[in-house]
Amino acid sequence: MRVVLVRHAIAEDREAFASSGAVDFDRPLTDKGTKRARRGAKGLRRILDERVDLIATSPLVRARETAAVIAGVFSKSIRPRIEEVEGLCPGQPSRATVDWLKQQGSDETVLLVGHEPDLSLLLSYLSTGGKTGFVRFGKVGAALLECAGTPGPRCAELVWLLSPAILRRLGV
Repeated sequence: MRVVLVRHAIAEDREAFASSGAVDFDRPLTDKGTKRARRGAKGLRRILDERVDLIATSPLVRARETAAVIAGVFSKSIRPRIEEVEGLCPGQPSRATVDWLKQQGSDETVLLVGHEPDLSLLLSYLSTGGKTGFVRFGKVGAALLECAGTPGPRCAELVWLLSPAILRRLGV
């Protein structure tokens, strides 16, 4: 299984959005965030040879919108399905996402759209079994893990970790 971790794109300012009385769950992407997500997704499509079988996303609006942008870019070749996964919500333990991954096909490329620091913790858990993150994902930053066997602690090898700027350059 190939697991691609992607942090959501730039969203509305947290404090300004909260001052409007809205809840953080509903905080959407900015126009700049949507544009950068599209360029980053083009970079992902190029580096992943246009192969993504499934996009799993946190149910939060900013993550769902990022997942939709990515799916739209990949739909030029095939249309990956999108599924909301509660385990990708902020603050959820890595085990929740790993349990979900265990239900997916071993030959699939699964792209997960989530939040920090949770993605860093998930990367650490899958690659080292650790419970502390050792990387930091920028907005629309991404990593590819190759998971041998059943998803779990120490099952994966980190193949690449790319900054948002590099993904956008690849998407030109």
